[in-house]
Amino acid sequence: MFARIMISGLACASVCGLGMLTAVAVAHEAPSGQAEPRHRFSIGVGQWGVRSPLEGTPRDDAQTGFFPWISYENKWLSIDPSEAAVRVFNNGQVTIEGLVAPRWLQVDPKDSSIHGDLRRRTSIDAGTRLSLTTGRTMFSLGYRGDISGRVKGHEVTAETGIDLPLPGGGDLGLKGGAYWRDSKLGTSLYGVFPDEARADRPAFTVRQGFTPFAGLKLGYPIAGGLQAVFAAEAEYLPGRVAASPIIARRVVPSAMFGLFYTFGGR
Repeated sequence: MFARIMISGLACASVCGLGMLTAVAVAHEAPSGQAEPRHRFSIGVGQWGVRSPLEGTPRDDAQTGFFPWISYENKWLSIDPSEAAVRVFNNGQVTIEGLVAPRWLQVDPKDSSIHGDLRRRTSIDAGTRLSLTTGRTMFSLGYRGDISGRVKGHEVTAETGIDLPLPGGGDLGLKGGAYWRDSKLGTSLYGVFPDEARADRPAFTVRQGFTPFAGLKLGYPIAGGLQAVFAAEAEYLPGRVAASPIIARRVVPSAMFGLFYTFGGR
């Protein structure tokens, strides 16, 4: 699903032990005339990059790193570094899933030379997602709420996407949507809590509201189940977020490139 193409929080880098977003859930279609495999595995490796909006981070240089990738999927369960999802209903067009997902740090204050004393940690969310698929078009609506007690925030994600075939067996995925985040989650991501205030950094509470995003995924088969994938996403911070004393830029771009091998069992 294109919703999992980009992992909020640079999940793969964190899996590498680097502590930070971005990877791909590669879906390899079965050859024509063959039954879809009952079990699908993907392994891969790639490089991610992200530009932090925090004051004190390089304006022209992105934070980068390498990541490993491993995932598993069958008709009712999918597990990868972004989430574990259980399908409770699926009729081919409508899918309802329950999920548990880490919230990896996409914006880590430790990357800032000015606000490195702020402390943010990975949290764990639980939630549900409704997806509608018609042909090559997808719409999804999901909810996530913190169950780890570290953020105690909530998020609703609405997005739509389309997958387009390309010459040579490739595909281009485009998506757009918005996150709705409550004040607790917004402040944890982009604000300053009262006990973190100092003379040059007043406390700042981010009000609840919507944050739009857009992304793309480009994939091309190389040989057999091996595929090269490029993915990118940009999040646009609205005025209520950009007014935070720790935010210097409104656009948060991230990207990754990787090689992924997918295989299945029957």
